[in-house]
Amino acid sequence: MKVNKIARYIALICILITSFGCAPTGLYISNTIPSTMQQNINTAEGKDISFKFLPHPSGDLIEVKIGPMWDASYSINQPFKGLTKELLETKFSEITDNSLNKITVKITELESKVHIGALGTREAYSLKMVINVELEKEGDINNKRFSYSFDMPIRSGFSNANMVFKKELSDGVKELLLKFVISIDKYIDSNRL
Repeated sequence: MKVNKIARYIALICILITSFGCAPTGLYISNTIPSTMQQNINTAEGKDISFKFLPHPSGDLIEVKIGPMWDASYSINQPFKGLTKELLETKFSEITDNSLNKITVKITELESKVHIGALGTREAYSLKMVINVELEKEGDINNKRFSYSFDMPIRSGFSNANMVFKKELSDGVKELLLKFVISIDKYIDSNRL
């Protein structure tokens, strides 16, 4: 009788391990602008701004499927919205819905891709993102499109390769998002918003 209970527990544990042990690891992508970068943000001429963020439909969960223990997932929408909002809070004294100065940031394209080599091995990962920024100053509307991507090799064959991959992926996504933040900052400055 006790053997039967033990066999059931072992079977349950095996099911749980196979169900959850190989699930993609959720990566944390920081939504904080580094302090060295914040120091280079100029205060805008306008005192306030209205901010609207339009996320990409597939940007809440991007899954990177490399192999059983290499899978990872992350969100692009929330970190990018947080970084953009922090930029605007640094540039302007207030974010309000009633401002005559408006900014709309929309992620228009998002492409996550694992590149397969000639022998069927996974050799690289890339992420391409395109945004549209619409600035409105006292009824005058200007649009600008920004497109950036990053590529990273998938290296294996050494201890901790999986952890290195996930760290490089997290850092690469953050650096990509910061490129957009810098571009938005310069675009606001060039339009004297």
